[in-house]
Amino acid sequence: GSYICSLVLLMHGHTGNQIILSAPKYSTKPFYLIWTKNSTFIAEYLNNNITLSTKQPEPNKYYLFLNGSLKINRLKKMDAGNYEVKAYKENGIHLSDGLITLQVDGEF
Repeated sequence: GSYICSLVLLMHGHTGNQIILSAPKYSTKPFYLIWTKNSTFIAEYLNNNITLSTKQPEPNKYYLFLNGSLKINRLKKMDAGNYEVKAYKENGIHLSDGLITLQVDGEF
């Protein structure tokens, strides 16, 4: 069988701040990578072309880096949840999964 690298993390952010959720480190850069939050599409890149969700909770909420890391700006309580990242090679082979549970502390 094939081995899928899995990463499970718990991260804490504070309201009003930004946070960067890191994708697992890859020996070869994934051809396709996708982030979801609670199973809802956030961002992806395909062969270096980045696409962000048009249903962001506010403008410029998310930023996707080409290394696969996801930045979340102006954290709010509603940003807490399960963020999942999946990466694939060009031939469709699944490289890895990551699951980051984000907790947001603070007022709102």
